[in-house]
Amino acid sequence: MIANGMEVNMQTDGAIDRDNSVLDYCRLHDITIQAWSPFQYGFFEGVFVGNHEKFPELNQTLEQLAEKYETTPTAIPALTLPVST
Repeated sequence: MIANGMEVNMQTDGAIDRDNSVLDYCRLHDITIQAWSPFQYGFFEGVFVGNHEKFPELNQTLEQLAEKYETTPTAIPALTLPVST
């Protein structure tokens, strides 16, 4: 969706307009696009926050930062997600 405008007039898979220019419409009408399940990994796998089995180092770091800033581990990556204006 983001690279759609970058691949105009190219013979690549990304040049196909699969979203009917939703991003362009939203930009023109000041509509914010929100990611669905931004903490999800894979299609059916689940979330990475709290999954110590597959992401031990990441979760250890999130817990350390959460303790330092007196918040939850989920709040740490949420604070770093880009916000569209």
